Amino acid sequence: MTHVYAALPLAFSDYLGVAMATGSHFHAGDRVQALRPMSVFDANRSGIILRVYSALDVSDVVFDGQTEPHLVGHENLSLVAAAPRPQAQSLI
Repeated sequence: MTHVYAALPLAFSDYLGVAMATGSHFHAGDRVQALRPMSVFDANRSGIILRVYSALDVSDVVFDGQTEPHLVGHENLSLVAAAPRPQAQSLI
C-alpha cells in the first residue's frame, strides 16, 4: 500500500509521516475570542490578532481593555469576525 504523503518533505509531516495542515485560518486583524481562561485573561475575552505565527500555531492577540499583546495558541482561540481580505485583481 502506497501513501500519498510519501512525496511531502519532512517539514510538512508529523513524526509518523502523516501530512499535517500547514496553513492557519487566522489572519492579522481577525477578531477572536479566548476559549479557555489563562493567567492574564478570562475565557470568552475578545481581542484582535496582531500577528500570526503559523509555523508555531500561535498568534499575538491584543485583548479588549489591554494594551500589550499576548501570545496565544490557536487551539485556545475561536474566530468571531474575519478581517476583510483584499480581492485578487486581474492584470489583464
